[in-house]
Amino acid sequence: MDLAEEKEALLQQQQELINIQQKQSKAIEGSIKEQQHAVNILIKNLRKKLVALARKEEILVSELSDDAPERETVVNRIISRSKETVAKLDTVMATLKTKKAKLTTEQTSLKTDITDLGEKLVAL
Repeated sequence: MDLAEEKEALLQQQQELINIQQKQSKAIEGSIKEQQHAVNILIKNLRKKLVALARKEEILVSELSDDAPERETVVNRIISRSKETVAKLDTVMATLKTKKAKLTTEQTSLKTDITDLGEKLVAL
């Protein structure tokens, strides 16, 4: 009788772990989609801002003579802004990769637990 109860308890634990894994998988997928959407919005907004600023600065540059010191200042400002934007996007992408790796590790851990429980059940 004890063996049957233990087997039943293991089956129940396995089912609970499977349910947890499914919930986490859905949460991971939802989180990744939300983050991708947020990154896409960020990129779109930054692109709009950069285009608008570049147009204004392009007009300023075209109005300045080739040897004007202001021309170099404006061009340097455009370059530095572009570098800042790339740095921001790199940071966002790194954060997303870190979160994805963490969630994948958790999911793998749950799969291992489920496999271990399955092996225990087979052994019984």
